[in-house]
Amino acid sequence: GGDAAARRAATALRDELAALARTNAPTLRVPEDFGTFGAACAAAEASSTGALIVLAPRKYDEAASLRGCADGELRVVVDGDAHAEVGALKVSGARVSLDRLLVTGGAAVAETAGAVTFRRCILSNGNGAALETRGSDVALESSVVEHARDGVLVHGGAFRLSGSTVQYCYCDGVSAHVRVVVEDATIKDCGGRGLTSTVRFDPFVRRGANDIQADPEFDEADGQRAAAARAAADPAALRQREVDEARHGLRTAADEPESLMAALEGAIAAGIPADD
Repeated sequence: GGDAAARRAATALRDELAALARTNAPTLRVPEDFGTFGAACAAAEASSTGALIVLAPRKYDEAASLRGCADGELRVVVDGDAHAEVGALKVSGARVSLDRLLVTGGAAVAETAGAVTFRRCILSNGNGAALETRGSDVALESSVVEHARDGVLVHGGAFRLSGSTVQYCYCDGVSAHVRVVVEDATIKDCGGRGLTSTVRFDPFVRRGANDIQADPEFDEADGQRAAAARAAADPAALRQREVDEARHGLRTAADEPESLMAALEGAIAAGIPADD
């Protein structure tokens, strides 16, 4: 029951502190040492050896920005078996791990030099993506993403959804420009597609038992006509988009052996009406 969960959480925290004692990384407690989560984040950023931020399980009426250091890991844990609630969260720098955070305003991960792990977190955002990543190696483990416009948007890097659930999103559950690893994951009750990637071949690595919602019905002929119309309306813009995606690693020769522009030009040549 609750007592057993509390004991497990206390044991895990003691293990974290014991491991930290063998390094030069500081332990930063909120609110004992710092009045706000943001103040603890600023102190952690000043450390060159990483840090452990220990939060009391309560609501923090603030947004937070976490920046990992090059020579250690920045870890955020909660003292207890409940969650600590924060507003918007930004993560950057190097290795960062977060445990038992409830983020109500969405989490954004910028380009990082090391992995970023969300463990036993709950992420939501009524006005955008619950989690948006750019050029980072990000993992969601035993976490929940829910009540957002889009669940997860992955613009580059790597993404793994492990033992986690994505649900109740207005649009797509997980939308990525990279290959996505899903293992023992559930994606359900999203208004758009459950799981989608722009990678053309083998976009998903599936492990374990996954429960992924089926995509909405899609009329391929209607899709071809719409794509041809867009190409006919502004082919230069579409070509520039291909160039931009290639520059940012979102489109590669291996993933896209035939360019989207070439495919659309072929569709037009085949006589598909551009104005239907």
